[in-house]
Amino acid sequence: MPSALKAKTHLLTAAPSPALADASSEPTQQELLVQTACSRCYGTGMEIVAGKGARRCECRKQDDRAKLIEAARIPRRYLGCSLSNYHPAPDNSSQLQAFNYAFKLVDEYPAVGRGLERFQIACTS
Repeated sequence: MPSALKAKTHLLTAAPSPALADASSEPTQQELLVQTACSRCYGTGMEIVAGKGARRCECRKQDDRAKLIEAARIPRRYLGCSLSNYHPAPDNSSQLQAFNYAFKLVDEYPAVGRGLERFQIACTS
């Protein structure tokens, strides 16, 4: 490849604000955000991958996960619960049946094209 057509790679860095150099002034909210910005994406949410382009930064993925958990409005006492640490009562067959349905649904997800009819759940109205 001719040297004129070679891709140039530039390393992006965050430059400190001139106002931060003055110790007597208080940093603004925007300057504080720059200081605490992610070291991979510098607060943009997009991480540069050399030779490939850009992708969503892990910091945004973590924020999205936290927002999804919050939006689900799951009570805090249930945040540590999962199918792997749930044990139905041994003398309660409906709990065991519900657990088996839930486990099968999660295990076979996504069951595209099959829907819930695969589980033969009868709705009574």
